[in-house]
Amino acid sequence: MPSNAALREISRSASFVLVPVVSAVSPLVALPAIADQYGAAGWSDVAIGLAAGGTGAVFAELGWGVIGPQRVAGDPAGRRTLYSRSLASRLVAVAVIAPLAALAAAVLAQTAPVAASLCAVALVLATLTPSWYLVGVNRPELILLVDSLPRAVCVLGGALLVAGGGPLEAYGCGLFVAAVTTVVLAGTVPGLPHWPSGADFRASLRVVLDQRVLVAGRAVTVCTTTVPTILLGLVAPGAVPVYAAVDRPLRMGLGVATAVPTRLQSWVGAALESQRSARLRSALLVNVTLGVASAAAVLVAMPVAVPVLFSGEVIADSAVVGWAAALALLVCCNRGGGLTLVALGEASWIAIAAVVAAAVALPSIAFLTPSSGAVGTMAALVVAEAAAGGVQFARCARRWPRGGTR
Repeated sequence: MPSNAALREISRSASFVLVPVVSAVSPLVALPAIADQYGAAGWSDVAIGLAAGGTGAVFAELGWGVIGPQRVAGDPAGRRTLYSRSLASRLVAVAVIAPLAALAAAVLAQTAPVAASLCAVALVLATLTPSWYLVGVNRPELILLVDSLPRAVCVLGGALLVAGGGPLEAYGCGLFVAAVTTVVLAGTVPGLPHWPSGADFRASLRVVLDQRVLVAGRAVTVCTTTVPTILLGLVAPGAVPVYAAVDRPLRMGLGVATAVPTRLQSWVGAALESQRSARLRSALLVNVTLGVASAAAVLVAMPVAVPVLFSGEVIADSAVVGWAAALALLVCCNRGGGLTLVALGEASWIAIAAVVAAAVALPSIAFLTPSSGAVGTMAALVVAEAAAGGVQFARCARRWPRGGTR
């Protein structure tokens, strides 16, 4: 029989998988309700709101989701202070960014500006989650309790209201209530403060400055994640439903796939010097394998899933699906590269790779989208992701640790 320690590891690994799965299921329930009640136009406005909120969230998160877990894993004595400083800095960022995201969503929305704004604010507010900290301390079951499950219940409630003929704003309200609930429940986690101290707030500017390179890099990543939807809304509004109908399930699936690199964070971060090389090699191999599997899943499932998810209002274009599969492969591989760079003390190169991706993505989108619509946008993102991967893996090869056997 497995030992108690082995059973605990199995349980924790299962929890790491459940967290993104639960987070993905509730939006999947909401999409058919939105499309059925409000058609492609309603879905387009929700997608724009989610894109604006996702863009703001990348800024408001301040890079804690990237470097935080390994910092927490490697510094048990400083965990509480680290979390409190993180929460204070993110609260300040949210207060500034959430109104801007709401305004952008309202301006770009075609028919439901309030619903779009609610979605945007909710996604920015969701950056206050303690999930990154709980990953670092290897407590995924607490992520389920304070984040994933409450979020699923709230979002499902909003979706049911929309399905029953309620206003489109009900979905955004569900997202908003979910984010607030997570913030409240985070204060019940043993060892975590209910609210940061005045000293933590005064240190917020220093935190942002200390992490400015990473924040800048994270900010640039929006050029290959959420900004494309916004750009489509500006130059080719008619292409938004098709692109977003493939991109949103793709991002949800990639969110589920984060269970693997997330599970590896504390394992890699806690490695002894003699173990690092072997563990990093294993982590990279696992992420590449995951990328191949993800690409295959996109090719098989997306043409079937999109008409179902959007009640037949939107059909998946085969060319868009093909490019989406290539994007899934590259994103998973690059996550392995990013994890490796953090472990090697080279997190700033994640930012450099993001800048390269943005430098490729924006002109490519501008050139391809007007003539090719959603296909051109997705193809541009694949080229950009490949460029970012080249930068990351070149740096990994240069800084790879020597020695180590396990």
